[in-house]
Amino acid sequence: MTLTPGADHTVAAEHHNSSKGAAVTSTDIIPVPNKAGSARALSPAARTVHRWVLTAFAETGRVPSRADLERHTAASGADHRAVVAELVDRDVLAVDERGEIRAAYPFSPVPTRHRVTWDGGTTVYAMCAIDALGISAMLDVPVTVTGTEPGTGHTVTVHVDRDTAHWEPGTAVVFAGQAGDARCPSVDRTCGHVNFFTGPDAARDWAAATHGVTGVVLDQEQALAEGIAGFGGLLREDRAAIDAAEDFRERGFTHVPQLLTAGEVARFRAAAEEALAAASHTDEEFGTRIVATTDAWEHHPVLRELALHPRLGALAEQLAGMPLRVWGGEVLRKDTAHSAPTGWHDDLTFALLDSRLIFNAWIALVDVPAERGCLTFLPGSHRRGGPDRAELAEHTADPDGYLFRRWPELRWSPRVTVPLRAGDATFHQGRTAHYAGANTTDEARLSFLVTFTDADATYRPLPGRDPLGLRPGQALPDHRYPRAPQRNGG
Repeated sequence: MTLTPGADHTVAAEHHNSSKGAAVTSTDIIPVPNKAGSARALSPAARTVHRWVLTAFAETGRVPSRADLERHTAASGADHRAVVAELVDRDVLAVDERGEIRAAYPFSPVPTRHRVTWDGGTTVYAMCAIDALGISAMLDVPVTVTGTEPGTGHTVTVHVDRDTAHWEPGTAVVFAGQAGDARCPSVDRTCGHVNFFTGPDAARDWAAATHGVTGVVLDQEQALAEGIAGFGGLLREDRAAIDAAEDFRERGFTHVPQLLTAGEVARFRAAAEEALAAASHTDEEFGTRIVATTDAWEHHPVLRELALHPRLGALAEQLAGMPLRVWGGEVLRKDTAHSAPTGWHDDLTFALLDSRLIFNAWIALVDVPAERGCLTFLPGSHRRGGPDRAELAEHTADPDGYLFRRWPELRWSPRVTVPLRAGDATFHQGRTAHYAGANTTDEARLSFLVTFTDADATYRPLPGRDPLGLRPGQALPDHRYPRAPQRNGG
């Protein structure tokens, strides 16, 4: 199963700094708030409530009240306070001191300069011009956007049909501005400063007269693209994500191509090589020779970024369907010399945890075809009967055959080999049986392994393995094993 996570969207455009009183042409990258990226990082419970709020707003033209929100979250079995706190933290919703919604991007509960209508629908107001331009793609209906130019009251009309638009006047643009503390929510930082203008000069004049505002003039194509990127997929089922989660549950693993961009791969690969050069050990526990780090995610700041990458954490929670925390992150290198297959095993055998779910993200930092030692899985092996896990002593006595000795039926299971390009990943459950071939190429296999566990997991030392100084049954400390994901992102 494959899944391609989306990327954040930024624009390079004509940059304006009102403190200088003049517009300049620049290649500065000015971030445009992207709610799709923030929504991808929501837990399943919060994502469900978020979609309900947007759907209710679109159908009725009014914002759900706090009482409506409390009733809906209670009916879904979610905790109202926790869900609202998450939606606010991700900046996909804003509430006032009474808990009433004051922004449900792209919708505004009060009239704004950006009115949106569609056939057979109600009239709604958008929080800003970009939000208004994204509503057609979000609802999958043609809409008419009527914008009022600040300062002059002139009208800009845009007829939007998903990814096409007709603008009146033809010279119209959007100024995407921001002001104030970057830590403030979008409703206070950007929404009032992202407006339609009848032309670039009108936008520049307004920005120059508005104290403290910086931003960019977006042409029509750029503005529409930002609206679609920010809101186009918010109400559509992410079929690829749903299929990947089903694959993960049913087969015990899933394949995610292009989890990392090419630039990220280069940066994290350099960090991995640096970490191995600084400190590593050779592990021969699985019948082959693996050069590995020890707690690299805790000691190397760039590799910690990878372990706590918001795209990775959000996807992991989507697959798991529960809150998670990061349990570990290591660099693994399989060299070409003395390479042998990594024997059949499951990761739960070695886990120092009692947990509802433990699983690994195996991220390729170089291309890993079959002959370089990619992973092979036994689909559905995580559902096998018998004891939950093998004893560690069984592996010690027979590292290559302990799984088949304990569960002989696994020997006849179908096998799925998953070659990876650099930046791809596989996610596999702790009870899923897997194996990796020898590296018969002339290039080392390099990967980064991130281990996730459910947020309520407790410590469980194994015979002869008690390295953490925690009490058996103790909850994992947040400062060392943080929740995932850690921050907004796409």
